Amino acid sequence: MKAAGIYSSEAEFVRDTVRSNLGEVSIVEARSVPEEKVEEEIINYLKKRGRAYPSDITADLGIPYFTVVEAIQKLVREGKLEPTEER
Repeated sequence: MKAAGIYSSEAEFVRDTVRSNLGEVSIVEARSVPEEKVEEEIINYLKKRGRAYPSDITADLGIPYFTVVEAIQKLVREGKLEPTEER
């Protein structure tokens, strides 16, 4: 085991960091959701949860990330969702 902060090169640091963080990566299984159901699922999710990042919605509902982002943008345009400021 190496002492914290002691690396012989930047590459060694990057390799060590990547290896140590690979265990935290999770695979999200995307499921096929009809377009008309995507918005409904997102609205129901946000009603239960309050607020969430698109990546949280993707991880919890299994809806592809860009599908979530597009649906949220559409819901905001239609006035069905209000954007919140990041804190």
